[in-house]
Amino acid sequence: MATTECATELAPFLDSIQNVFGVMLQTEVEQVKVEDLVAKKTDLVSSSAVIGLKGTDSWTLTLVIPEETGKKITQRFLQTDEDLPAGDIADALGELANMVAGGAKAQLSSQRNEDISITLPTVVTGSDYKLGHPAASQEAKIRYASELGDFAMDVIFCNKRS
Repeated sequence: MATTECATELAPFLDSIQNVFGVMLQTEVEQVKVEDLVAKKTDLVSSSAVIGLKGTDSWTLTLVIPEETGKKITQRFLQTDEDLPAGDIADALGELANMVAGGAKAQLSSQRNEDISITLPTVVTGSDYKLGHPAASQEAKIRYASELGDFAMDVIFCNKRS
C-alpha cells in the first residue's frame, strides 16, 4: 500500500487486533519482522480465517494462524486445556476474524461517515493453499508474536474511488 493511504486504511485493523486479543484472550500481541519468526514443523499446517468488508471501497482481512497457535487461541477462548475438535477450532478462528473485522468496521464507518457491511468469515485449513486477490488491490502483511504463538494478519484494500 502507498504509505499515507496504507496508514489510514490499516490503522483500524491494527487497533482492532490489539483490542480483541487484549480483551477476549487476555494477551498482548507484538508486531515482529518476518525474519524474527522461527519456523516450526507445526507451522506447515495452518488455518486462514478470511472475512470481507465493503463500503465505497472494500477490504479483506485474513488471519493466518498455525495449527498449534489456533489450538491455544481456541483453548483460551473456551477457557479449557482439553484437546478440541477441528470444527471447534475453525469456529473460534472464524469468530476471532469476525471480532477483528467488526472493530475495524466500526472505526472505518466512523472515519468515512458511511455504512460498511461485513461478510461471514470463511476458514480454510491445510498445508498447501494460496489465497488470491485482485491485481489492482494493495496488500499489507503484518506478523505477530504472542504468548499463544505466532500468527499473521493480511489486509487487502481495493480503492473503488480512483
